[in-house]
Amino acid sequence: TQADEDADGSGNACDNCPGLANSDQANGDGDGVGDVCDPRPTVAGDRIALFEGFDGAGLPMGWTTSGGGQVDFANGELAFTSDDVSPTLVAPPASFTPPLTVTATYTFVARIGTNNTVSVFDALDLSTIDAQKCGEAASGPGGSIHALGNISGGSTSAQVSVTFPDGMLDGIGYLTRFDHTPSDAVCFTSRRDGTTPATIGRLPYRTAGAVGLRVRGASARFQYLFVVAGP
Repeated sequence: TQADEDADGSGNACDNCPGLANSDQANGDGDGVGDVCDPRPTVAGDRIALFEGFDGAGLPMGWTTSGGGQVDFANGELAFTSDDVSPTLVAPPASFTPPLTVTATYTFVARIGTNNTVSVFDALDLSTIDAQKCGEAASGPGGSIHALGNISGGSTSAQVSVTFPDGMLDGIGYLTRFDHTPSDAVCFTSRRDGTTPATIGRLPYRTAGAVGLRVRGASARFQYLFVVAGP
């Protein structure tokens, strides 16, 4: 029996949009990516390059983890607990070339320490941890910033962001999406209850690379990681 992440009646391996329910499997351009998650629903040529719903008992085959935090798998989620000194990164082995769209959903559980971030990485070099990040970081006692940034050697070297005063709330679900062209990157994030959506400014796209999920100074549970590659 296949896992069915979005409970729409189509198992993940057969679903043309495994993270968003679409029981009709509508696919207007016929490219195999369902309309509700196709970044270009009227232009054929997109494909599902990766979907991982974390339904196994451990890291998927070929995936790697680095950093000093704890990584667990239970109830179809990847759970991170990481202090604010040693951020924890989990990444699949594949490299991706734009155009592509990278989407992840997670539930924020709790802050740990003072440097609190939950991010999706792309253009990732696993040997140096150079990357681009899209995600959320703490900003003061209660606020947060939704940020798109460049990472060099594990540290942020450039960033554009939007601030939200009510911040990283325990138990709240988020959706984070990266849209990449060969020239630039755009970051979008929203709560899964439909509030505080934000499209964050553009940065020049770095290079082809891996994707990944990283948590620092926080506990969070990821439901899935989804990559759509364009023509």
